[in-house]
Amino acid sequence: MSNNLRKILLLYDYLMAAGGAERLFLEEERFLRARGYDVTTVAFELHPKALFGYRPKTLLHLEAKGHFTRLARLVKLIWRLRPDLVVAPSNSEAIYLFLASWLAPVRYAVHVHGSHFWFETDKLKHAWLHRKVFDRIRNSLFGHREFIPAKVRMTWRERVKNECIALLDYWAIRKACALIALTNQVAWEIELLYGKKPGVCRGCLSREWLDFGRQSARAQPNRDCLPRLIFSVGRLDPRKRIDVLLRAFALVIETKPEVRLIVGGEGPESENLRFLARELGIQDKVEFCGFIPDGDLPSQYLRAEVFAFPSWTTSGITPYEALTLGCKVVWTSEAEEPVLDLPGVHVADPTSEGFAHGLLCALDDSAKPPLEKLESYSWKQYFGGVERILVESIGYRLAR
Repeated sequence: MSNNLRKILLLYDYLMAAGGAERLFLEEERFLRARGYDVTTVAFELHPKALFGYRPKTLLHLEAKGHFTRLARLVKLIWRLRPDLVVAPSNSEAIYLFLASWLAPVRYAVHVHGSHFWFETDKLKHAWLHRKVFDRIRNSLFGHREFIPAKVRMTWRERVKNECIALLDYWAIRKACALIALTNQVAWEIELLYGKKPGVCRGCLSREWLDFGRQSARAQPNRDCLPRLIFSVGRLDPRKRIDVLLRAFALVIETKPEVRLIVGGEGPESENLRFLARELGIQDKVEFCGFIPDGDLPSQYLRAEVFAFPSWTTSGITPYEALTLGCKVVWTSEAEEPVLDLPGVHVADPTSEGFAHGLLCALDDSAKPPLEKLESYSWKQYFGGVERILVESIGYRLAR
């Protein structure tokens, strides 16, 4: 190991879809490289769509599908590059790094964007290891109770495998030199599950978005002469609750028939949501526009009056972008965000009636989100906090 924190490897297991975690991963590469670090980005599986049109300076695609092959190639890469630190975006990569640490000299830090309770199909939360805190965490949020069953059925083989992976996961997180969470809720959950407290960092707006927001504010787009639009964008999976949004929208247009809904994104729920729109009789007032490239998002936000975010997620990027461009936002009441008390921001329960009420309040609200209040929630602020955590965790300073 070197005597300075200079060489950093960013490891992503499955860089295949365009989502918030992928965007954060790429923004981290850009920030650290701008700060003078020698950054290498590595993915086992890679699809160009996940890069949002951005190309890291050094991007390695290991093309390793089997677990043992991935581990072997990762160990070989660590020996070749000798990074001072490896940063993982989730527990999945942390397990590889924990195993690799027995075969190669490696320190690693982990972004814990959500505990196992934020991923409904993740069975590790049901392991015997976590039995004492399971009910306490599950009962702490509406979404946890909605998506996470109290018990799951597993065969004895599945149970043994789950318990073994849970132990690996536990020791992988325990061995990390630093943990970074997006919210206090997640940090609390991680501390209960692993007995190790993460640092919390906030911020998600790029310099380009803030500049664009300032330009748009000066241009003062007149939404009064535009069709009244509610907009939502994200991966179309159950946890995004677009089904709740559609049912809420059906209630909204009973009193505001002039309003339209635009839903952007792709995902496994796409066809089910289109069917639901037809079933509710709102298909003529809802537009499913599929994947929206990053470069086209600003124009969509500028067209919209309200941005809807019913998602069960730790922290969203898109609502902040929408606020930057003057959209009012309706957030789920589970959200833990520092901007919920700003003008133009509304909080609603993630039920059809609750969210419909939130949308109606936002549509009747004449307040505009204050751009100057959003400038403190930039990527620069977030990654500045991440850098401090990384540097402090290994006791080194940046080599200049």
